[in-house]
Amino acid sequence: MNNGDAPYFPIWYTHGLLNESASDVKHAVVVLHGLNRNANDYFCWMLESPTMQSDGGNSIAVIALNFQELGDDCLPESEENTTQELYWSHSWADGRASEKVNGVDITSYGVIDNIVERLQESSAFPSLTSITIIGFSMGGQTIQRYAFATDADSTVSPKVPLYFIAADPSSWAYLNSSRVVYNSTNEKTVTGGCDWDTSSDAGADHCANIEFSDEPALGDDTCPTWDEWKYGLSNTTEGYISHTNLTLQAERYAARNVTYALGLYDVCYCPANAAYYSQNITGPSSDSNYCLNAYDTPTPGECYAHNLAEGCQAMSQGLNRVQRGLNYGEHVRRYYDNAGTSMFHRRILVDNVAHAAEEMFSATTMQSCIFGTGDGFSDCGQYLTY
Repeated sequence: MNNGDAPYFPIWYTHGLLNESASDVKHAVVVLHGLNRNANDYFCWMLESPTMQSDGGNSIAVIALNFQELGDDCLPESEENTTQELYWSHSWADGRASEKVNGVDITSYGVIDNIVERLQESSAFPSLTSITIIGFSMGGQTIQRYAFATDADSTVSPKVPLYFIAADPSSWAYLNSSRVVYNSTNEKTVTGGCDWDTSSDAGADHCANIEFSDEPALGDDTCPTWDEWKYGLSNTTEGYISHTNLTLQAERYAARNVTYALGLYDVCYCPANAAYYSQNITGPSSDSNYCLNAYDTPTPGECYAHNLAEGCQAMSQGLNRVQRGLNYGEHVRRYYDNAGTSMFHRRILVDNVAHAAEEMFSATTMQSCIFGTGDGFSDCGQYLTY
C-alpha cells in the first residue's frame, strides 16, 4: 500500500485494493506468513490450493501481508531506512507499532484493520460477501490475538462477515489466568492436558479429563511473565492492545467466527525445562530443531519443531502445537460456558499435516474453512461445544 510520500506496507495480491474493478469477486482471503516473513511463498501456496486452482482467481481475491524487519528483501541492515517501507523491530505478532518512517508509525494490527476496511468499503469489490483472515505459525499467533483485539468488524458499515483462522500457532492469548494442571511423576514423565495422540475424528472429546488451575505450571517465581500479553491479558500496556476495553473485546471475541486449525502431525517439542516436561532429544546437539516426535509420524524418532516456542509462558500451555491448541480450545469453551455466553469458535484437526503452511492450505478439509466451499463455512470443523 502506498500513498505518495507516505510510508507504505508491501503486499502480494491478485486484485488491487485501489482503483481496480473486481465486481466478480465474492470472497477475499487475507493471508499472513510465519516467522520467516516469506509472504511471496504464502501467496503462491494459497494460489496453489485446490479451490483457487478451480476458481482461477475469478471470484476470489488473495492478499498476502508482508511484515518486514531490518535486513529483509530491500530493507537495509541498519536503521537508516530510506525505502519508505514500514518495518518492525518489536514483535508484529503482539500488535506492536512499527518503527517510525518519515515520522509515521502504525501497529501491525492497525495494518490488518486497514486492509479489512479497504476491502469492505472499496467500490472495487461491490459483490464481496465474506473475508477470511488466516495466519500460519507466527502468523497464526498474530491472527488469534488480532481476532480478540480488533474492532474492525464493529466500525465499518455495511459489514462483510469476517472469518478468522489461527493455524498451528506456537502459543495463544488466554482470557484469564487459568492454565492446564500438569502432574509430574518424575523428571521425564508428564500427564495432563488434552490428549493429542488419538485420531482426527472431529467429534472426539480430547479434553474430557483435564483440569485447569489459576496457578501456572512453573509458578510465578520461575515464570513471572506467564500471563502477560501475548500469553494472557495482564500487562496490556503497549501497542494496539493498550487501547482496547478487554471486557468488551472478550464479549466480541465470543461472537466472532474463529477457527483453530491444527495439523495433527505438528507434535514436535523442544522443552527447555526437563523437570516439568518430558524431553528426549535424539538428534545432533548442534541442531536445536531436532526433537522427539511424540506421534512417531511420519518418521519415527525424527521430528523438526520449526521454532516451537519453548519459553515457560508457552510451555505452561502444553507440550506441542497440537496439544496447546486443544488445551486453549477447552479453556475458551469453559470460560464462555461459565459466563453463560454463546460462542462461535470452531476447531479442525487436519490429518496428515505437520508444520507446513502449503499442506494446511491445500488440505481438502480446509477448503470450506478458508473459502466457504461445499456447504459453506458451517462445514468447517466443529463448534467448541460438547
